[in-house]
Amino acid sequence: MAEGLPLPWPFPWSTRSSLLRKHARQDRSNQAPAGFKSAAVEPIAAIRSSAERALAEFGLTLPQVKATELYLIRGLTTYKSSEGEVIGVIYPPEFLYVLDVGTPTRIGGSFQWQNLGTGDPTFPDPSKLTLRSIIGDDDAHLIYPVVPGSLLIGLKPGTPEADVRAALEKEGLKDIEYLDFLAFARCAPFQESDLAATLGGKLDFATYIEVDHVVRLIDFSPGWRVERLL
Repeated sequence: MAEGLPLPWPFPWSTRSSLLRKHARQDRSNQAPAGFKSAAVEPIAAIRSSAERALAEFGLTLPQVKATELYLIRGLTTYKSSEGEVIGVIYPPEFLYVLDVGTPTRIGGSFQWQNLGTGDPTFPDPSKLTLRSIIGDDDAHLIYPVVPGSLLIGLKPGTPEADVRAALEKEGLKDIEYLDFLAFARCAPFQESDLAATLGGKLDFATYIEVDHVVRLIDFSPGWRVERLL
């Protein structure tokens, strides 16, 4: 790693959001919402409530939470200081709650630490929650989780847009976006991997169907690290 810290970069982002800049995330204020109180139960309740709303759009319900885990995700790099080579944290720490609801895909809820002075006075702020789909148990699945309800469909050359839309809508997908060689569609959240496998055997025009993973820069060392806290 060269001397000094790399410039900050907005992230994490996803494959879809990097291709479709027009769908920028809603700007969120650092101000605490009215009546906000920092309590351990609030993040879990916020995640469950948000997941329930996302599932309800597709006529589904969230099973009972069986267990909860908490992870800390940090981007670490080495740089030179007056004290020699040290390790620094170059992006806001991310706290990832993982809810086990008895299904293959677990429910993730991410809160970024936003420093104001020497700490985050509103952490964990439920209004800053970002849902994630956790499809595996290793570190990579925690650092690079799946964007809930997002599918990427590769298209055979010359596939008419009307055919793509008709086929995907028939399978219950929503918010279809067509880019000649690629289509984006929204499916029921926390079921992305199973749906991608099922649709792969149904859509003749699809060259691939993939989930949309969170993307992070990796041009620093030692890189991204995840640590279980609870």
